[in-house]
This record gives sequence, C-alpha cells and structure tokens, in this order.
Amino acid sequence: LGKEFKALYDYERVARAFPQSEEFPIAVEREFDIAMRYLEGLRVKILGLRVEDATDIGIELLLRTHERMPGSELGERAAIAVADHYYDVRDMRWAVDAYDAYLASYPNGPNREKALKRRVIGNLARYRGAQYDATSLLDARRQIAQLQREIPLEAERLELDERMIKMIDAALAAQTLESARWRLKRDEPHAARFLLVRV
Repeated sequence: LGKEFKALYDYERVARAFPQSEEFPIAVEREFDIAMRYLEGLRVKILGLRVEDATDIGIELLLRTHERMPGSELGERAAIAVADHYYDVRDMRWAVDAYDAYLASYPNGPNREKALKRRVIGNLARYRGAQYDATSLLDARRQIAQLQREIPLEAERLELDERMIKMIDAALAAQTLESARWRLKRDEPHAARFLLVRV
C-alpha cells in the first residue's frame, strides 16, 4: 500500500518478539528491502508527502539485518551495502570502517576483492596532507601489499603497485619533516633531530 514505514513497526515486532519463528527471516528480509529503497532515495511520508530523507533509517535497518542474520547471504548483502553506501557518498572514514567490518565478518565473502580495493582507495582519499595524521597512509601501504599478494593483476590495473608505495613513502617523509619543523619551532631540537634522521 506504499506505507512501508508503518510496516516496519510490525516487522520489528516480529523480529524482536519471535526470533525462533519461521516468519523471522521474512521480516528481516522485508526490512532489508525497505532499507535498500531508502538508500536508493525513497523518502518517508509526512502528511502524505514523501519529503523526509530516510538514509539514516536505511543504514540502521541494514546494520540490524547484519546483526540478526550473521553469516547468512542476507547479512553479507547488508554489510556490503552499508560499506558501498558510504563509499558512494564519499564518506571515506565510515566506508573504510565498514569494509573492515565486512572483511572481518565475511573473510571469504563474494565481495572480498571489492572490499579490499575500496578500503585501500578510501584510506588514500582520507589523507589530507603533511600537517595531518598519516595513519590512513600507513594502513593503505599495508593493504596495498596485501592486494599485491592476493590479486596482483587487479592491484596492477588500479596502479596500486610499487610506484604507489613510493608515493606513500614520500608523503610519510613529508609528514615527518613537517613534524620536525614543528618540534624546532617549539625549541625541541633533540626530537627534531630524531625525526630528521628518520626522513
């Protein structure tokens, strides 16, 4: 009837009160379907008009699906859908975390290669420059090595190879140099010298 938001209340009641019933997986799957429609742009009705963004509701429903159906195909689809959503809207911090969670839950899942690639790309995109934290670059460097071991042809196609590692090393050196300069400004020559030796 086009009243999916009201239907969610009933599906939630089934999922919470009757987790051992035959209807439980049906209710969870219907919530998953509604979540995907919300992520695809369907809005919640207010006074008969679809005006309110429902992205947050969709994400929450997908996370519940993953929690309620761990190890299942539906749980896997929910986990990768969350990661893909964050990647598509360029929220790389959450995308990387979601792909990490996917790989932890489904280490041999059908979307493993995509998760491995996008996690590296997300970490590279998170780096904001020499004045900022370089943790994402260190993660990307380690993950590129993993990609080269597991899917070398794809890593080469994406140019996630030794040239990229050298670029990451150069960026890390620039970040260390920036830290050394900051230490000199604070009159900490010993710390600055240590950092410059690392560069």
